[in-house]
Amino acid sequence: MRVLFACYPAHAHFYPFATTAWALQSAGHDVRVATFHGLTNIIAAAGLTPVPLGDPDSIEARFLEDAGLPSAGDEIDRYAQALAIEPHERDAWDVFYQYMLLPCGDYLRPDRPEAAQLVEFTRTWQPDLVIYDPTFPIAAIAAKACGAAQARFLLGPDIYAWSLDRLAAYREQVLAAGLDENPLGSMIKPVAERLGVEMGDDLLYGHWSLDAVSPGLRMPTSAKTVPVRYVPFAGASELPGWLYEKPQRPRVAVSLGVSTRQAYAGSHVRDEAERGENAFEFEANPEVVRLTMLMEALGELDVEVIATLSEGQLAGIPPLPANVRAVHYLPLPQLLPTCTALIHHGGIGTLAAATGAEVPQLIFDTGEAARVVVTVQEDGSIEYAMPDKKVEATWTSTFVMDHGAGERLNHKTQSVEEMRKLIQQVLENQSYRDGARALHDEWLATPGPNDIVPTLEVLTAHHRSR
Repeated sequence: MRVLFACYPAHAHFYPFATTAWALQSAGHDVRVATFHGLTNIIAAAGLTPVPLGDPDSIEARFLEDAGLPSAGDEIDRYAQALAIEPHERDAWDVFYQYMLLPCGDYLRPDRPEAAQLVEFTRTWQPDLVIYDPTFPIAAIAAKACGAAQARFLLGPDIYAWSLDRLAAYREQVLAAGLDENPLGSMIKPVAERLGVEMGDDLLYGHWSLDAVSPGLRMPTSAKTVPVRYVPFAGASELPGWLYEKPQRPRVAVSLGVSTRQAYAGSHVRDEAERGENAFEFEANPEVVRLTMLMEALGELDVEVIATLSEGQLAGIPPLPANVRAVHYLPLPQLLPTCTALIHHGGIGTLAAATGAEVPQLIFDTGEAARVVVTVQEDGSIEYAMPDKKVEATWTSTFVMDHGAGERLNHKTQSVEEMRKLIQQVLENQSYRDGARALHDEWLATPGPNDIVPTLEVLTAHHRSR
């Protein structure tokens, strides 16, 4: 059969399903991957065939001057009240409304060509199955346009389905509050209808979802799912010779993720000319305090530290201790098997890499709300204060601690000495290695990408409409 994968143009959105694409390709199926043209070289380097979308001379929609921004005002609070959101649920709703809806809308804009191009491609190529990243809903429209079966590939807890279920359950209260009963559906519907596709729940939930999230991180939803193991993949690159040498001391990896440093001005990765005035910007690198404290804590330990940090992330940081080696980038699946522990920001992909390598983890989590704080200035301008944590950090750190596989770091409440003691505790205590092994065993018990191919074949035959 023909299978089309589609994703938002970011490494962290493509890498999680690359191994599933390989599994289908290795089983003899014809596989393509569609996304904005800027990511196609990464797809080709991964051994898959890209379908480039958009104007080759254009920049990503997220970096346009009129790109969507997190909602201002009290609307998010009004929704939370109408939906009877409990305090422990607030992060999930805020992440959906303030973060996830933004990329969903980037390529649904009427002035963007990607949706029409993708529909034209699917009507010509006629895929049997379309598997897509939920933040790229134009793929759902394109799947329905050609009668293909369609499945979402979940990159994290299914905040989308959870929020949509909640909106449906409290529809009357939402309408009574004068709010849109389905903000995601309202974004998708006009584009679908313009391209001759009828709006329906399949454009919101897919026919089913491939769920690569560990059971302990899943959210209760009405969505039908097929569990699949999140096999870590972060691209391939030539590795330095020293990585093959046996470490003389315990090796600790430090990774704060690539997504943030690719997107935010404080990380100095994107050229300023490619960024619109509305892109999130910081007066200084937001990681300065956290990194300064972490490096001071690690400098006094008898360990070798490999810190995968960019020049932008290191800007403003005091000189690194002698036991710290900074490298711009190393694929975690290649680095972690040589490590005794990993210190990271709490991203789902990083969690998966550590789980696959059976490595104990220390995760930065301030415990604060994931919500963006919006302030309207006297001159009418709007300031956005981003939370000082990865949005899923509380979920991932709690998950790791519940398994006894690591600890939580909080640079806002812990001193350098307290952080140092926690790191040393994880390095020396066998219980954390036992917890990491248990986490790894749970991961192995989930069907791998090759295992689910027959299931995908059966589901595709059942759901495709031509």
